[in-house]
Amino acid sequence: MAGQRVRSPQQRYKCRTQNTQIVWARRKDARAKLESNRTRLTEEAATLAEQRYKHYSTIVTNCLRLKELDHKFTELLQQEEQFPPELPDTKTLYSNFYNEMMDFATNLVCASCGCIDHRIGKFEELSIVDTSLRHLHVDPSIVPFSFSSGISQLDEQSIRIDPARIVQGPPGDIGSLLICRLCYRSLENGVQPPESLANYRWIGAVPPELQGLTWIEELLIARSHLTGHIICHQNRNATSYFSLKGHVILLPQAPTKLLDVLPLPPSSLPDIVHVIWVGRPVRNVDVLRDHFSVRTHKVYDALVWLIHNNEDYKDVTIDRSLFEHWPPVWVADDLLNLTGGLALEDGSDEENT
Repeated sequence: MAGQRVRSPQQRYKCRTQNTQIVWARRKDARAKLESNRTRLTEEAATLAEQRYKHYSTIVTNCLRLKELDHKFTELLQQEEQFPPELPDTKTLYSNFYNEMMDFATNLVCASCGCIDHRIGKFEELSIVDTSLRHLHVDPSIVPFSFSSGISQLDEQSIRIDPARIVQGPPGDIGSLLICRLCYRSLENGVQPPESLANYRWIGAVPPELQGLTWIEELLIARSHLTGHIICHQNRNATSYFSLKGHVILLPQAPTKLLDVLPLPPSSLPDIVHVIWVGRPVRNVDVLRDHFSVRTHKVYDALVWLIHNNEDYKDVTIDRSLFEHWPPVWVADDLLNLTGGLALEDGSDEENT
């Protein structure tokens, strides 16, 4: 087939031989390193033993050593008698596994700083009427959105918390808050926790203009690009559930000056993004278009919102000529036209099923 790389049996045999030699050399190095570590540990054990018994005479040392060996031998005999240990009930095993998995699957959020953990032991419960919560007070006039928690005792004092971790008690009972230990210690000491949301670390809801942006739409409105992207895609068996799979590699970039004119021209995308097709060459580029589509109105609305609301975008100028030439939805053909190819590890171009 035109454009498809075909290797002769001799080339495939040579490639496999080289791979085998590389693996053998790595294993040899690993065994040598393991043997070196074993020798070092043996020497350290001998040194420690010498330091331990150097103050005793030979007779006393032998007596102590014999008692130590007798004690270990007795322990081994007991372990042999108790082997194999009795397995717990399968229902108990399943119950314990289920409970532990549920604990790890539950996000616990600190009401003060918003940090997330899965272990209840990392948190303390604090009553919503505790006087130490006054250190989480925030002046409502400096917050551009409502941070009401729905609890009158807290809202009356303008206390800024993460409402996700309000622990509701029985009906009629005063609720409590989950506070991480770091913030709890600060509140106990009568100071505002440095990581608390009240310490000018609040973040409001994501505006509609910035919701649902794709990765390529975000690249077009970014003032700087700190990482380069290598997007690897690989075809799969057509009978499988997904017909396309891939991953993204991020590479550090040499930072340049911030862009003052946005959006980024599509012709500049290949400078920060490169697409590689792994394995059998793609026959129909249309299957990739959904992954590289751009919605013009989303890019424009996001850029306008950032200029009006973000301090870092206040001096940015919108290149309206680009928007005038863009259709409502378009594809970054500058990236797809430069798609490269990469053979599989075994040297073949077969599909990965």
